[in-house]
Formats: sequence, structure tokens, C-alpha cells
Amino acid sequence: MKKILLLLLSLPPILLIIYYVHLYLVDYFEVADTALATKFYLFITGVTILVITNLLLTYFLKHKYIGFVFLAWSMIKIMLVMGFFLAFVLKKKIAVSNNTIYDFVIIYMLYLFYEIIFATQLLSIKKYG
Repeated sequence: MKKILLLLLSLPPILLIIYYVHLYLVDYFEVADTALATKFYLFITGVTILVITNLLLTYFLKHKYIGFVFLAWSMIKIMLVMGFFLAFVLKKKIAVSNNTIYDFVIIYMLYLFYEIIFATQLLSIKKYG
């Protein structure tokens, strides 16, 4: 139970660190459309919180399915990101520069890396009872 509590306590610092990385990347890549970059950051943060919540629920309800839930949410997350681009970029015909795409990809990969670590740590905790 202590390990789960530590995993939960790791979430706010990770969210804060990735937020500051996002701010740094927006400045570093000189992203022109900061509103779109911020919308994407908030969207992907919300999806990551959903993934983490579902992984924790799966741990408590059906421990042996954590890997399957992680894989399913990874695919759902990819589809949601595609839906985000359809809704906010392609429909409104916004020209997205390469600098904005670099920010999107780096933020996406940072959250994916954290989710992988979170899921593997949950898998390593033995479920008793």
C-alpha cells in the first residue's frame, strides 16, 4: 500500500515538471500559436489523469488486467489525440508550424513515458486478497 501511495504522490510533481517543460519548449521553439499549444497541453494532461485513474481502479478491481488496460488506454489516447487534431486544427484550417508539432510530440512522449513507469510499478506490486 505504501508503494501505491508513493505512486499517487508522484503525480502532482510530474504534472508540474511537465508543465514547466511545456513552457520552456514553447519559449525554446518560439511557438507562435501558444493558445493551441496550451489547449493541447491541457487536453493531454486530462487524458493522462484518466489513464492513471483507470490503472489504479484496475489495480484494485482486477489486478491481472493492468497490462491490458494500459495497452487499451494507449490506443485510446492516440485516437483522442487524432480527434483533437481533427476538431481543433483541421476543421478550423489552422496552419500548425513544425515548432508547435515538436512541442506536441515531446509533451506526448513525456506523459507516455510516465504512464509506462506508473503501469510497470503497479504490475510489480503484488496483490494480496
